[in-house]
Amino acid sequence: MTLALGMIEVYGVPTAVEVGDAMCKAARVTLVGYENTDLGRITVLIRGVVGEVNVAVTAGLKGSVTS
Repeated sequence: MTLALGMIEVYGVPTAVEVGDAMCKAARVTLVGYENTDLGRITVLIRGVVGEVNVAVTAGLKGSVTS
């Protein structure tokens, strides 16, 4: 079983929480945390099996576009 790390960078805390929620609900992944990378930019970190991380990141990207 190979583990992967998935990351999405967004603007603002509310969007980061929404994206993290969407990723965790879409696939069987673990939310590692949120990291403040720059002024207003927040990186959402997840980990899990490679296929599950791919599904979660795709779901998170769809969630961040609507925000």
